[in-house]
Amino acid sequence: MVNGGPNNFYGSSGENSFHCTDTSVVSGQNYISLKFRNDDSNVLNSAIYIQATQDHDEESAAGSKFLFNAFSNTDDPTEDLDHNSAQTYNLLTIDPNATAGTLNVKGSISGSGNLDIDGNVSVDGVLTATRKSFLIPHPTDEDKQLQYASLEGPENGVYIRGKLKGDDIIELPHYWTELIDKDSITVSLTPIGNFQYLYVRDISTKQIMVGINDKPTRRIYCHYVVYAERKDIDKLEVEI
Repeated sequence: MVNGGPNNFYGSSGENSFHCTDTSVVSGQNYISLKFRNDDSNVLNSAIYIQATQDHDEESAAGSKFLFNAFSNTDDPTEDLDHNSAQTYNLLTIDPNATAGTLNVKGSISGSGNLDIDGNVSVDGVLTATRKSFLIPHPTDEDKQLQYASLEGPENGVYIRGKLKGDDIIELPHYWTELIDKDSITVSLTPIGNFQYLYVRDISTKQIMVGINDKPTRRIYCHYVVYAERKDIDKLEVEI
């Protein structure tokens, strides 16, 4: 790398280059920008902006909105990057408008080590892990923490549980009509107090009808668990 002037640096071509014909570093009052140009066409197709404050307007780039912004014209690297175009992709941004800043990444993140987040995480997609658990302060022993592992199975399952007394209808959540596959519903009944000959009379997406042999409905007293599989998403592919 050679110095091309007070504020300019140029990367050399070859196996160890930046794969661009030049890299410029421009220092402004409130920001630093690094601009990368295409080897063949010499057009600007990606840039990085690091901003100290939020008030500079020397560039029309989305960098004026973020403390850190890396973006690229990934549709056609032979065309000049238009900061205001819909073809501009914000690859990584740090947004100062949130209380503690927001990190937005377009693409994959790879890392080694631990990630600690003091806040909420939202995932629009599939979250996979070798082990899933929660870790909270121990409710009765202040010198310990409490760790529970997630219950796992070969389906995208949901459940409800509760107690039935003097009634023969288990009401299911109203949204189950669109959430679950009716044919996947299973029901477990556990008598309370004494033996009861309980059975499932009928199943729908709205309710479960419970029967009791040779006894009136008012004698029904039991715990129940109802499981079902979601139908609003693809079935879980178990062996991949």
